[in-house]
Amino acid sequence: KKKIRIVQDDPMWAVLMGVEHEKIHLETSSVLFRELPSHLLRTPENFVPTFKANGSRKDKNPTEGVDFPKNELIPVQGGTVFL
Repeated sequence: KKKIRIVQDDPMWAVLMGVEHEKIHLETSSVLFRELPSHLLRTPENFVPTFKANGSRKDKNPTEGVDFPKNELIPVQGGTVFL
């Protein structure tokens, strides 16, 4: 296998740093959830359950509208945005 070396000058560096940054947030949230009394934890109303491909289904691929909601694209007219 060919190894790829990514250094700070490489554009991929920013992508990898973003991934690592997100992992830090997930780890922090995980610790906070574990420290919170369990009776205070609840699942959000609109929470989409994770797809479980654990061998219990023949189809290993999630299905739109079954395992996750359909992502509808909305036409948006181009223009200038002011923040």
